[in-house]
Amino acid sequence: ITWVTHLRCNQSRVFILDAAGVVVRTVKATTYSYKTPKRWWPSSDAHIHTAKVIGLRPGTSVSYAVGVRSMGGGEDDSCSMSEVEVAHVPPKPGNMPIKAALTADVGSIMPLGFYTWKVLS
Repeated sequence: ITWVTHLRCNQSRVFILDAAGVVVRTVKATTYSYKTPKRWWPSSDAHIHTAKVIGLRPGTSVSYAVGVRSMGGGEDDSCSMSEVEVAHVPPKPGNMPIKAALTADVGSIMPLGFYTWKVLS
């Protein structure tokens, strides 16, 4: 799971939730960042967070949120918690063909946008 913030967001995490919305697992994210010279783009400092969530059951759905706060409050370094999202886990290999496409605006028109693509890949 990958997301971008304009703040550093130390201690970013993915929170896996059960059907009742209770956190059942937390996965620490790795954060990368770069700064764009102000003459190219005045406010495009980006912090790219990514967490690899493994061990999910194939063919199921999983609810998750990303951020730095615990789901019940607590830690807060001025980064917000996302809304709860649902991801669909792919089936086991060989059970169904999967075609996927990714589209996003990662600032690739800017010279350092290619760095963003490299980090996301």
